[in-house]
Formats: sequence, C-alpha cells, structure tokens
Amino acid sequence: MPEDLEFSRPDNPNALGSASPEFGEGTPANSQLEELELFVGSKADYYLRKWSPLLQGRDRSPGFNWAAFLFSGLWLPYRKMYRVTCIFYGIIFLELILEEVWFVGIMGKFETPAELDRIVNLAAAGICGALGNRWYLSHARKVISEVRAEGLRGEAFSQTISKRGDVSLVSSFGFFFLLLASLILAFMLLDMFLSQMNLGAVVEINDNDEVYYSNEATEADARALGEILTEYGIFGEPGGASVKVVASSGIFVVSFVLINDAWEDPEIFQFYQELGESLASDRFGRPLTIDLCNEYFEVQKSLRIE
Repeated sequence: MPEDLEFSRPDNPNALGSASPEFGEGTPANSQLEELELFVGSKADYYLRKWSPLLQGRDRSPGFNWAAFLFSGLWLPYRKMYRVTCIFYGIIFLELILEEVWFVGIMGKFETPAELDRIVNLAAAGICGALGNRWYLSHARKVISEVRAEGLRGEAFSQTISKRGDVSLVSSFGFFFLLLASLILAFMLLDMFLSQMNLGAVVEINDNDEVYYSNEATEADARALGEILTEYGIFGEPGGASVKVVASSGIFVVSFVLINDAWEDPEIFQFYQELGESLASDRFGRPLTIDLCNEYFEVQKSLRIE
C-alpha cells in the first residue's frame, strides 16, 4: 500500500466494517482495502486516497476526477462500468436526437445551436467528473461482492478480482465507436424523415422533376407551378429539378435548388428575377419571394417581387 494515502489500514479489523456493508459484516477493513487495491490495479493509490472519506463512513465528496471529466465517453467503459456507460450514452443519444427534432424538425432551423451543444457537453462532462469516483467505488464494491458470493478463496479469488477490475482499452474505444456509429445512422434516418416532413407533400411533374408544397400551398398550386416552369424550360431537362412552394397568410414563397453556386451568377439571378415577375402575375400574386437554395433547400439568396 503506498505511503501517501490519506488513511492507513487500522489495527482494529472492524474499524471500517460498517462503512462497507456490501462486503459483508465480517469482512476486515484490511481485507477490504486489499480487495479494492487488487480491483483497481496500478492506480489504486489515487482511488483509495479519493475514496478515503467514504470508506471511513464520512459524508464527504470523494473529489473531482479530471480523467472522467475530460474523457467521459472513454473513461467509463475503460473502467468497465458498462451499466453506467450505457445509461450515460443513452442520455447523450436521446438528448442529441431531441435537439435535432426540436430545432430542425419543429422550429425549422438548419442545425442545432452550437452554444447549446457546448453547454450540454460541458454539463455531461461535469457530472461525470464530479460523480465518477463515487460511481467507480460503487462499481468496485458490487463486483467484489459478486466474486465473494461465488465462493472463491485464496489465489483464485484474488485473480478473479484483479481480472474483473482490470481496465480495458478495447471496451473504451469499442463503446465509443459504437456510439458514433449509432449516432451517424440515427441522424441519417432522422434527416431523411425531417427533410421529408419539412418539404411537405410532393407532385411529380414528370419522371425527373418534382414540386413540393406545404402549409397553405395546395396541390393545384404545385401543378400550376410545374406547368409554368415547363414552359420556361426549367422542367423537362435530363438532369431534373426540385422546387418547393410554401404559402402562409396568402403570401407565397417559391424555392429553387441550384448547383455549383449558380446563385452568384448575375445572369442567373436576373433570370429568376424575371421568372418571379411572371409567377407573381400568372399565379401567386404579390408580394412573392423567390429563394435560391442549395441541394438541401438552404436559402443562399432571396429576392422579393413587390
């Protein structure tokens, strides 16, 4: 046992017995410390020092764990706290999904606020750092109690405690990459769903061209727009085109998907200005907004027809 611990093994074998009932009423304090030391391994001096107040029955914090704070998603499975890891990852996973649904799906934002992401990440790391040492002691006691219940004795008991308490880099990175893969898959599926939800219903004008419509815009509006765009030569080309029409309080917005930053071309911008004038006169009235968008229907430039 390292000499710099905040406590030493007491001469009275029952001095710490009441503080650790998970080990059984008859477990001597010396034995408890040895079992914890075997369980933790090379970092036993650090953790026994941090756990000193809890092992002595004092209601005091076991301190802040900076490794748990800085590497929360890796530290938990590294210390084989798989149950806590699943709960921690599950909460993070659910929170990220709810953020995406609320801000992108419901509020119509293009992405979740970066400030909120930083606050959530900092809060999660802070909780892990503040409670990490307490979680780890609880985990150690639970595993040691399970091994003791198996009836192992002597060298077999010590080896089993050491093996089950040993750290695992494989688990650390395995759990982390599993979380990343799950998030990537979930966000791909969610983006598909939210994109369709935000775009609304769709009318296929021909094999390659489509018009989405939502809010107060009707299928008749979408089909009329398709006919006008066919006349202008926007629809009917081999590459196909996607357009969206939205109406609110009788005011229409028509969005066009352009590629290769075409909205920066003055001639193209002028073309859509003239097209907007025709759409306002022939179908949608004034004021009319024409949005020039990228492939995700994110507005890059907008013009208003009065």
